[in-house]
Amino acid sequence: MWGLGQEELGGPCSVPHKGKGPPSGAGSPQASPWAGAVRAIMSLNCLPRKWSLALGPVCLLLFLGVALLLLHRAREWAEIQEQKECQELIWLLESKNLFFGNFQYRKTSRNQKRIRAVKKWDIWTEDKNILEHVLLTEECQWDPDAAVVAQYRAELGQCCNASSLLILTKENTPLGSNIVFGKDGRKVPVRPDLVDLLPERSIFSEVQYEHCAVVGNGGILQRSRCGKEINQADFVIRFSLPPARNSSEDVGSKTSLVALNLSSLDSKYQGSQRKRLADALRPYRDALLLLLLPTLQSRARNPPLHSLEDSDVLQRASFLNPQYLDALGSYWTGEGFQPECLSPNFAFVSLALELCQRITLYGFWPFAHGLSGQPFPRHSQVRIRPREFSCYLKMYLQGILRLRLGKCQ
Repeated sequence: MWGLGQEELGGPCSVPHKGKGPPSGAGSPQASPWAGAVRAIMSLNCLPRKWSLALGPVCLLLFLGVALLLLHRAREWAEIQEQKECQELIWLLESKNLFFGNFQYRKTSRNQKRIRAVKKWDIWTEDKNILEHVLLTEECQWDPDAAVVAQYRAELGQCCNASSLLILTKENTPLGSNIVFGKDGRKVPVRPDLVDLLPERSIFSEVQYEHCAVVGNGGILQRSRCGKEINQADFVIRFSLPPARNSSEDVGSKTSLVALNLSSLDSKYQGSQRKRLADALRPYRDALLLLLLPTLQSRARNPPLHSLEDSDVLQRASFLNPQYLDALGSYWTGEGFQPECLSPNFAFVSLALELCQRITLYGFWPFAHGLSGQPFPRHSQVRIRPREFSCYLKMYLQGILRLRLGKCQ
């Protein structure tokens, strides 16, 4: 319809083609898709006036319709190509396990420029590789894989059962039993003073949350304006004592659970400073405090625990169950995750995976610089290990969880 030339339409303005071969552009595969439409509309000038007046608006509408259709098809094609490239990248990073090596992959000019900048950073080569992978995946649209999440949730519930075994309770840790630590099988007897601190049963029994936010203390949260988004989560997990200088606009104010390693805090809150520990925990009076201890001895023999004895903290605190951590480590090792991944942070990401439909990680970042190269303030440089971060990146690529590495607003 749109391919008719002047001679086929007829009229006084028809000009016969001269010379050898077809007219310039006519019948050529390189001809613009708009050429036929333009020629058809221009030919209306050669028709009787009343025909031109009648057919002009119709042809214009048809021309606009074809233009919109072509634009829509072009966008669809671009989206399909982008999806294919992202799928190829994910396959390379995931199935070939190339988190710590270089590989050949098509890069956009924007990616190439940013990756060249990263290569100049004063960090280990394998860390530069991780950053390169982050920059490549950053431009791919992330979609959750509900089927994979459901599978992991079911398997974690079967092997580790956070609902019942995450914390020590009178139900799973009766008086006279032993608590077994680690692969060396070290045993600590359960004594009356410990049993007095344990709840009857786990507060996580038969609970499920729609959306959980797991908030690290990395400097990448600075100026992120993620606070509002974090506060909208149904369950918010935080680690240790978040830096006091962090703005609630960036990190939010809602806290459902705080995981504390009291052994590491003991060096900071010694002697006369121990009261400061209880004071620092006071803002989290509405949250569950989950204590991580290398050994569960009596309060008199455990200084960090003893420092909280006179406060109300122990009345609302729970202890992380070593049995849960051992089962969790065995499960993820069987899934191909390296031992470097299995930190306390990773344990609570696993908890969220078992209890939540959707998981978003904030503030998990292993470097002293952001993606654009800006250094973080020294007080906010709370970092995880690069290899641990690579495990979260792998889970992100699988559609298990979402990694927030930029601004939320």
